[in-house]
Amino acid sequence: MQEAAAVQPWLVWGILAAVLMLGAWMRMGSYLYWLGAAAILALVEAAAGCRLAIQIATFAAASSVPALLQRAVSSRRRAGGRGAQRPPGC
Repeated sequence: MQEAAAVQPWLVWGILAAVLMLGAWMRMGSYLYWLGAAAILALVEAAAGCRLAIQIATFAAASSVPALLQRAVSSRRRAGGRGAQRPPGC
């Protein structure tokens, strides 16, 4: 039997996912969306009973790759790369 005062990992991931998704909703186009999605994946793993190390590794991998790709695309557009040109009048 578990202690009543023990914090369950799925609860922490759930709160983290909710806060990150709320932040992503407040700031459209931010990296917080990817962090929230990764926290949801870790939440599913925690609910399935996976070890904490696996949850953290999943969170790190699932959040870093899309966030870095989004950052590269955003910096390319700001620098005037492909996709940055707009038709006249826009």
